[in-house]
Parts: sequence; C-alpha cells; structure tokens
Amino acid sequence: MRPILICQAIILARQSTAEGDLRLQALTQTGRKLQLKVHGLLKSRRRSQRQYTPGNLLNLHYYPASQGPASIEQSSVQKDRSSKLSSYQLLKRAGRLLELSAAFANEEEQEPLFLLLDGSLDHLANPEQGTADPTLIEQQLLDIFFSLRLLKLQGLLGDLQHCSQCGQALGSDLQWLAPIAAFHCTDCAAEPRTENGIYLRLLQQASRSRFQNFVADWQNQNQKQPRFDEWYSMLHQLDQDLLQCLQHAIPWPLKACRN
Repeated sequence: MRPILICQAIILARQSTAEGDLRLQALTQTGRKLQLKVHGLLKSRRRSQRQYTPGNLLNLHYYPASQGPASIEQSSVQKDRSSKLSSYQLLKRAGRLLELSAAFANEEEQEPLFLLLDGSLDHLANPEQGTADPTLIEQQLLDIFFSLRLLKLQGLLGDLQHCSQCGQALGSDLQWLAPIAAFHCTDCAAEPRTENGIYLRLLQQASRSRFQNFVADWQNQNQKQPRFDEWYSMLHQLDQDLLQCLQHAIPWPLKACRN
C-alpha cells in the first residue's frame, strides 16, 4: 500500500480535465511546488470545488506519485480566503501573487517563499485584522514589497547600498537599472534622476522591514506630499519596473506583466 503524506499547502492554480478530474498546483509549507489531482471531482454532486480555490490554505492528505500528479485522498480548509478576496481588484492582486510564486517555486524547498505568499494573502484578505479592504496605495505597496522580497529570495536583487558599477555609496541622484534591479550612482549614471532616490529608499525599507512597518514608515514620511495621484503614479512605475526584473528571469511571458 502506498504511504499517505500530510502537509499544509496554498493552492496556486487549478485546471479541469476532460476526465472530470481537477488538477492543482500547490505550494507546501516547506516552499515546495506540488502537482496534485482530485479524482472525479467535477462529476460528483456531493463534493464542491470551492475549497480548492487558488489562494486557500489546505490541510492535504495525498498519495505521492513517481510520475505525474499526486492523488489527494482527503483535504480540509485551514484558511478560506475565497469569500474575502471577492472584489475585482483584490482578486487581480491575489492572482498576481499566486502567479509569481508559481513561476519561481520548484521541487526544492523554499520555506521563505511560502511565508511571503501566505503573509501577503493574509494582508489582502484580512487587512489590519480587519474590516476593510486595503487602500489602493497599500495594495500598490504590497505589490512592490512582494516583488522586491521575491527578487531578494531568488538572488536577483542588486546592491541597494552601493553603485553596481563603481561601488561608491549611493546618494540621491541615481539611475535605476531595470531589469537587473540595481542602481548607478550620480557619477556613473547616464540619466540621474532625483525620484530614483525615492525608489531607493522604498526598496531599502521593503528589503529590511516587515510589511506593516514598511507601510507605516511610508505613511509617516509622506502624509503631506506629493498628492495621491502623484504618489500612485510613481509607485505604479516602480511596481512595473520590478515586474520587468522578475520577467527577465522567467523564460515565458507573465500575465502580471500584461496589465
């Protein structure tokens, strides 16, 4: 008899098959990507697909397979995020976190990746233990935080303290280099820009702080200026640059980069 393995895992993606099975990608609590199958689920009138909604954290009992997907014997929901991530914006952002995690997960263990994804989804589903959806600025900061931490976990983040060309300490007028996720100092920069100094401070804070502290520091420093639309535009541009850095490391197009 095959042994039954037990783990906790976040559902990353799901797909129906012609045979009525449900194919799943999941990220285990040790950070390993797992291919799974729920046999006959789509033909059953008594079993629901809802617990297998991407983003949910499940307790899984499964039979491992030497080839192909493992077979789920039973499962239960540890964190049901499906009802809390109901708005279009939250679904879109959760989908992005799941896609990026799936792109960089593999059969090797990456526990920090699991912790990063689980914590980020928790914030989207339960902001401030809460009662309200994250603000647009908080959602944009979460995107930046997640992408920056993912680059760091994968060893793709450049030095945030020194120029990538000459090694000089970075100042305020800089050149941000996407897709290599690094900076040139004033002397080495072809097009130094003051706003890149803001990028640098944001990335430095995101690389060393918890997300709640990262948001609090940003709010304390930028309550008065610039205006919301100016900040949102700047944060959106930085977010797109970080996505470009992630896309540079993946040999297939990411859906997140199309938006």
